[in-house]
Amino acid sequence: PLNALCHTLGPSAIRPLAEALATEENSRALRRLRELLLGFGAAGRQSVEQLKTSPNPAVRRTAIDLLRVFGGREALPELASMLDDADPQVQREAIRAIVQIGSDEAYAVLERALVGGEAKSRDTIVQQLMALRDEKAAPLLCYVLNHTQPRGRMVNAHLGIIDALGSLSAHPKSTDTLKKVLYAGSFWAPFRTAALRQAAATALRRIGGPEAAAVLEEAVAKGPRGVRNIARTQVGIVRTIPPRERVKS
Repeated sequence: PLNALCHTLGPSAIRPLAEALATEENSRALRRLRELLLGFGAAGRQSVEQLKTSPNPAVRRTAIDLLRVFGGREALPELASMLDDADPQVQREAIRAIVQIGSDEAYAVLERALVGGEAKSRDTIVQQLMALRDEKAAPLLCYVLNHTQPRGRMVNAHLGIIDALGSLSAHPKSTDTLKKVLYAGSFWAPFRTAALRQAAATALRRIGGPEAAAVLEEAVAKGPRGVRNIARTQVGIVRTIPPRERVKS
């Protein structure tokens, strides 16, 4: 009955619904109000500005829902403004929405945040990207590896990103980036170099497929000694796994 009443009133009901949602605390009421706003289609888009500034994180997440459903590429500036939100769940939803848009413009928004943002904000974005486990996040994870140095706190971030890439499906950028990591290194940081190379080789083995396998085989045949030894171990693991079980590894 409430749905029917609101839609009978038409778009004039949107503003009071948004105002009610912006101050609501009850989770069930939040869900119902969100559904009502989404039911108005593109007309509900006008309520976003009110919801973005709500003190309630759940309401701000609703704003992201509306932007995701109705905004498309036009919503990118508003989604970008929510990357610095104080609530990690709001940040995660904003990142997910941008990744799902999936355009070059969307990637550029996250790239700018990663390169130009504050260290704390950048670290949060990296952690949220890794947590997504979304295939569309692979190019952005590769961007981080290619445009940041594995020093200080970023060492663990690089290791985490490499592990995340290994859990995703094969992607040309993933294979190329992991190959660079496998061959890269610093004479002055042998332990860090070994850890990153080991992680990259393991990720390539987990990704599987002919391209990743070719990188490991080439490393065994032509790579420097340290690279050869690490790659040989991963190739040996693949060869000892029965063909039917390799997909599970």
